[in-house]
Amino acid sequence: PLRPGNLLPLDLPSIVWKALVNDDVNEDDVLAIDLLAFQTVNEMQSLLSKKNMLADAFDSVMSDRKFEVYGSDQKVYELVPGGSNISITMANAKQFCTAFTRYRLSEFRVQCDAIRRGLATIVPVQMLSLFTWQELERLVVGSTFDLDLLLDMTQYEGCSKDDAHIKLFWEMMRTRFTEREYTLFLSFVWGRSRMPVSQETWGDQKFRISNFGSRGRDTPDACMPVSHTCFNHLELPKYSTLDIM
Repeated sequence: PLRPGNLLPLDLPSIVWKALVNDDVNEDDVLAIDLLAFQTVNEMQSLLSKKNMLADAFDSVMSDRKFEVYGSDQKVYELVPGGSNISITMANAKQFCTAFTRYRLSEFRVQCDAIRRGLATIVPVQMLSLFTWQELERLVVGSTFDLDLLLDMTQYEGCSKDDAHIKLFWEMMRTRFTEREYTLFLSFVWGRSRMPVSQETWGDQKFRISNFGSRGRDTPDACMPVSHTCFNHLELPKYSTLDIM
């Protein structure tokens, strides 16, 4: 996708894109895919913050906890060598929290490194660090929606941008559509959920709007628009009002 400009329908979290450009992963990236990822640490830190918490009481609460963690694959991993034999106490609780957090932040590093090695067979991988993770994501999967770019990349067939129903269409897009509806619109007319990031990466196939066929000439308000997904082409009836559209 970086070279020919063909976008890929990849819905990957920031934790993956950051790894590809060697950016630091933070807790927000992990929480974006697992809201309970740090629940154990949060509960432990809450106990440690209590002024009247005695070491014996804390150790009793943690008596069955070891320096282990359940991974996303539901397997148990030691946080330190021999961790399955090390009980959590007030004396080593901070060490546990640090090791636990470090594990969560690097849990998918092996998989992300494999993706990076695969990507290196297509593009010079050392160049990836020149991008932010957001820039790389846009280059690979495209932008969510850029109405001004769509306007610039639109061709009209049998109609013009000054026609009443065309003006209604763009008003509808700008004032009535939600982000979710933008995605559905792209899927309807083009079979994809994201747009190219710029005119340079758009390619030769512009978005085309044409008047609806002759079958809707007399009763346009009763017709539904028709798309030709393979050609990024929309047949738009001459709706009389914005609300009807």
